[in-house]
Formats: sequence, structure tokens, C-alpha cells
Amino acid sequence: MGDWLLSAAREFGASFAAVATPGAFLYWPHLLSYALIALGILAWRRRRQPEPLGDGGLLAALFPHAIYAHPSARHDAILYVLDRVVLVLAFIPRLGLALAVAVGVSTLLTTVLGARPALVVGPWATATFTAFEVLVADLGLFLTHLLAHRLGPLWCFHKVHHSAPVLTPMSAKRFHPLEVIEDQLVMDLCSGLVYGVGYYLSGGSLSVFTVLAVNVVDFVWNLCGAHLRHSHVWLAYPRWLSRILISPAMHQIHHSVE
Repeated sequence: MGDWLLSAAREFGASFAAVATPGAFLYWPHLLSYALIALGILAWRRRRQPEPLGDGGLLAALFPHAIYAHPSARHDAILYVLDRVVLVLAFIPRLGLALAVAVGVSTLLTTVLGARPALVVGPWATATFTAFEVLVADLGLFLTHLLAHRLGPLWCFHKVHHSAPVLTPMSAKRFHPLEVIEDQLVMDLCSGLVYGVGYYLSGGSLSVFTVLAVNVVDFVWNLCGAHLRHSHVWLAYPRWLSRILISPAMHQIHHSVE
């Protein structure tokens, strides 16, 4: 019980210290990179089309009063706090889920296919495993997102995310508490599945490349302007790249009446 309370306390603290938590979406280097990229885009647009951005400075264009003083922006913050509390309260049922899944998958594969010796894992195998973890998690969230738009009962929760009339980086965390739990469970299941398979194939030697204990792909992805997807700053990718990655422009259209 004491270990659980300690783990819950750590998670509770991390939830409200997201700006200083490397694995959090609101980690300060990610926010800073968003601001710098957005300022570059706005400065480039201002040189080409001065009128649409108005007479204010670049900072006013980056943080327009009409958006950041909008009631929706306050609702984003309120929902974020509420969701963090709910995640902590839901800590018991999902405690150790990823580890349990990983052990179960590895044990099942060992029983069916036989044990495998430990391997000497090189950088290419680690890089492949790193990318595989991200792809499986992305697929899991894609499928839950697709179902949230296709199934009425799930849409009842997901429409909270799409109810924002304006977008700010905090809108990325604007979710119904039950959807937050659902997404966390999906992430835990995907992580457990990947590590269970990887543990079996390598005999327990595989790991992922990390930066500050975070998968390096996730860390770099957030540094490359992930916050732009929930913002007023328009950035479209070339057509070929948009077939692989969702651009901020595509995601903003996804949130629009279009």
C-alpha cells in the first residue's frame, strides 16, 4: 500500500509539473520550440502579406487576445486540471498494466514458440525497436480516434475535444475525463504488447533510444512543432509528406466545420 501511495503521489506531482516533465506534452522546451517555429512562420507571412496579421507586433500575432482571452481557452485549462485529477484517481485499475501485458505476451510466446537466448543488440535493432514502439502506439491511438468519430457512444465523449471554438496548445489536452482514461489504457496496452514481443525476440536485451527517459522519436516530434496542430498558426506540408504525417493545417481543418 505504501508503494502504491508513493507512486500515486509521484504521478499526481508529475501531472501538475508538466512544464518541467520531459515526457509531458507541455514540457517547456516543446512550448519554446512551438513559439519559435510559430514566430518564424508569422514573420515570414508578415513579410509577404502584412495586412492579415494586423498592426500589432509578432508577439501579439502569436498570442492574439481574441483567442487567448476566449472562454474556450479557460475551459481548456479547467479540463486539463480535471483530467489530471481523474488520471490520478484512476491510477489503481491501470497500475502496472503495461508491465503485466508485457510479461503476459512474453510468457505466451515462450510457451508457444520456446525460449530464446539473450542477443547482443546493435544500434540498428534498437533504432528499429524505437520506431516500432512509436508506430504501434500511433496505430492504437489512430484506431481509437477513428472509432470515436464513427461510433455514437464514443463520440459523446470525443466531441468535448472538438467543441473548442478556438485552438491553443492547451486544446490538445481538452478531453472528457473518460476519454483520457481510455487513451491511457490504449497506450499502456500498446506499450506492453511492444515490450512483450521485443523482450521475447531479443531474450530480454532490446530497449529504445531515449532522451531524458523519453522515446527519442516522441521527444523530437514534440520539438518539431507538434503544438502547431492545436493553434491558429497555419502550416501545410508538401503533398507527399502529408500522406505520411498530419500537418498542422490538416489538423486544424479536422477541427473546423469543413
